[in-house]
Amino acid sequence: MRHGIGAVILGLACVLAAPPDAQAIPAFSRQIHADCRTCHFQGMGALNAFGRAFMMNNFSLSKRMRQQLMEREKRESEKRKAEPSKQGR
Repeated sequence: MRHGIGAVILGLACVLAAPPDAQAIPAFSRQIHADCRTCHFQGMGALNAFGRAFMMNNFSLSKRMRQQLMEREKRESEKRKAEPSKQGR
């Protein structure tokens, strides 16, 4: 009987010790008004440097991070304006 209880406890400990799979949630994207690719590598789900900094800052934006987001938005906006319009084709 002791072996059965020990096995159950050991099995439960192993299950609880295993980290769950991380899942990106759109709440953070909405929170900082940015695309998921701001924090994640495209197609991989892993965090990039910005995403790791966001996580280490308790899922908040520092002043520097806000500045980086504004610079990124500006670059993307300029890029969109420079692309020829494809609507007229």
